[in-house]
Amino acid sequence: MPINNIITSCNNELIKEISKLNEKKYRDLKKMFIIEGYHLVEMAKDRLVYVFYTDLKDIPVLDNVNYYKVNDAIIKKLSNTMNPQGIVGVCKIMDDNNIYQDKVLCLDNLQDPGNIGTLLRTCVAFGFNDIVLNNECCDIYNDKVIRSSQGAIFNINIHKQDLINVINTLRNNNYCIYGTSLVNGISLDKISFNDKVCIILGNEGNGISKDILNITDKNIYIEINNIESLNVGVAGGIILNEYNRQLRLKK
Repeated sequence: MPINNIITSCNNELIKEISKLNEKKYRDLKKMFIIEGYHLVEMAKDRLVYVFYTDLKDIPVLDNVNYYKVNDAIIKKLSNTMNPQGIVGVCKIMDDNNIYQDKVLCLDNLQDPGNIGTLLRTCVAFGFNDIVLNNECCDIYNDKVIRSSQGAIFNINIHKQDLINVINTLRNNNYCIYGTSLVNGISLDKISFNDKVCIILGNEGNGISKDILNITDKNIYIEINNIESLNVGVAGGIILNEYNRQLRLKK
């Protein structure tokens, strides 16, 4: 049985190789990333390559996954949390299939991993099946992104692409391109969304870059009081919820 494999040393060659996945350059090279905790390991069952555990608890043992019983020191070596649970998984990074469904969220230069994780959860909650990040975004396989996504990262198609190329491709396929900006903006409560949409959210401090704003079809803003701006994760949730509300009314 695969669960009979045992590793006791932090200097084991496999452990040393897996620990390198805490760095982006090794994630990109190996096409794998680390997850922590029972909830995420259970949600990642279709993507798992390795599981390292001190206690499997009720996690099902899957075929084609390599299981290793380890000690607390090894879990801490692989983990990025102060008080790790007794299980760490390693997952495959899926290749980009360049296929987009009707609802696409694009992120332009987002830097905060918590915001990206929140938007992953929001996309899944409101039926957006595709999220696109440009190369200037925080790495989506960063441990903080994964934890804040609460497993949503396994239920959405992830694309790392040049946003201008993606926008032009989607427009040619009858998507309406919605930016988020006060410049030439329309209040969200006056927007009537198309069925096929690409919604773009910009950097936490600077918003959407000018070259992308120049090619949007419409720009949206949210009317607020007593404060200058909203957190991008909150703003994205409000906009995606409004799209979802309008879609329900059409049915």
